[in-house]
Amino acid sequence: MGVMRYSFSYCGIPCEDFGLRYIPDQKARAFDQAEFTPITESVTARVGSNWFGNTVKNLDFTLLCFYEDLTPGEYEAIYRWMHKDTVGELRFVDRPWCYYMVRPSKKPVGENYVVYDAEGNGRFSGKITFYLTCYEGYARIDRTYTISIMGAQASIPEADLTNADWESAKNYCGLIDTLMMPFPIS
Repeated sequence: MGVMRYSFSYCGIPCEDFGLRYIPDQKARAFDQAEFTPITESVTARVGSNWFGNTVKNLDFTLLCFYEDLTPGEYEAIYRWMHKDTVGELRFVDRPWCYYMVRPSKKPVGENYVVYDAEGNGRFSGKITFYLTCYEGYARIDRTYTISIMGAQASIPEADLTNADWESAKNYCGLIDTLMMPFPIS
C-alpha cells in the first residue's frame, strides 16, 4: 500500500513545480463543509420565528508549504504564482473529483534562510503560507454524466477512479447507489 501524498494545484500548476511540499493541517484532511448562517425573522404575535434559508460563508484555505534549496528566481516565481489578482481552480490530490474557485485573500507569508555557496549565489529554504478564499462556499464537480439513478442526472467524476476514490466521491457528493434508493411512489 502506498503512502498518501498530500498536494494541491492552483491555476492548473501543481505546487511541486515550484519545489513546494504541502503540509496539510487537521482541517484540510477532513472534507471542507461551508459554514452557514440561518436567515430568520421574528414576527410579533407569533410564537417562534420564520426560517427563510441560509447564507453560506466563504471557505478559507490556509496552505502551509516548505521548500529547500531554491534559487532566487524560483523563490520569486512562487510569489508571482499567488498574485493577488489571480482567480483559479484549487485542487487537492486526495479529492481529484472536485475543485474550488479561489483567489488569494492575503499576501503569502514566508520564513526562510539563505545559504550562500562559494561564488556568493544564495539558495533559499524555509516555509511559506498561502491564504486563499472560495467565495462560493462549496466545491465544484468536474464533469456531468447521465447515470441511471431513478432517471435523475447526477454529477460524477470520470470513470477511471479507483473504488476507494469512487466511494469517497459518492459520500462527498451525496450520490446514492441505485440499490439503496427507495422505490418510487406512484
